Amino acid sequence: MQLGFDPITFCIALLALLLTYMECRRNSRVILEVLQTRCCFTQSLDKNDGRPFSNFMILMRNSGISLHSVHAVLSFREPNGASRINVPFQVRSSHASAAGEFARGMIVEFGLKSYSLRPFEASLLLSLRCPRIQGATVAIYSQEFFVKRFRIGGMRDRILTSWNRLAFLINGAFATHVKLGRPAQSILRTREIMRLQPALDTDVMNFINSSEVKSIAAHSCANAVN
Repeated sequence: MQLGFDPITFCIALLALLLTYMECRRNSRVILEVLQTRCCFTQSLDKNDGRPFSNFMILMRNSGISLHSVHAVLSFREPNGASRINVPFQVRSSHASAAGEFARGMIVEFGLKSYSLRPFEASLLLSLRCPRIQGATVAIYSQEFFVKRFRIGGMRDRILTSWNRLAFLINGAFATHVKLGRPAQSILRTREIMRLQPALDTDVMNFINSSEVKSIAAHSCANAVN
């Protein structure tokens, strides 16, 4: 009886060990994925009395152990570094209830709407000027315990921002004008040759620097003067 090395059997065994390790890791660690971030200027008849408002959202999926009573905050240092500021996100919609289980495979959406901000919260947000220097993060809590943070303005965000700039240029190069309707109206049709990636720093700063947030913060300053 000859004993030899079978490369096919070895590869199958190695793959089985890798899959087992990945599954054990998912069952024992907090693994949250950022699926999408977006900042937009929108208008809805049933929100903000039909007036336009700024809207920021971050969509996450749980790929690890189950969490409970999940909430998130935008956390950053003051410009002078004296203390740390935490602004809570709203749980806008979720496949898991805010007070219930956030199990593997479920999706949760955290967000901020300009009209829901109180004046002092808008003022606090405006103190975030450089996410990288001020150590800005999106911090996730489960049952009031910290479980995960996503850094804002780090190397990952800088790479994704550069990617998105390139994707915007390339996708725009393949855009075409299509005439529809009578009389014919020209509509720009874009093609997603390169997919845009979620970059937290761009969307967070676009929301903070929106005219709606600045207007709400101005009311806070006016009240302080009065």
